[in-house]
Amino acid sequence: MMSPAWGWLAHVLPNPSGMAAIRGIEFFAGYGTGQAFLTLGWYGAAGVVVMLLMALVPAARKRSKASSGTKDLTSDLVAEAGSGAIL
Repeated sequence: MMSPAWGWLAHVLPNPSGMAAIRGIEFFAGYGTGQAFLTLGWYGAAGVVVMLLMALVPAARKRSKASSGTKDLTSDLVAEAGSGAIL
């Protein structure tokens, strides 16, 4: 139903690829579903990578803030101990 100028999108978007895979399994015994499953696999892998990045980036930020806070505390303790204060 798409014009030829936009027809290439059916091969790279997940919704048309999913429908092509279902159609190929249902009516053609799985023949011709390789490209559809490859497209769906790439989208699935990209989704997993994005979820991992979203989980790891905030954790790394928290670790860097915690380690900088530890450095500040250590430098404060050294400064106090160096001035003759009793800890």
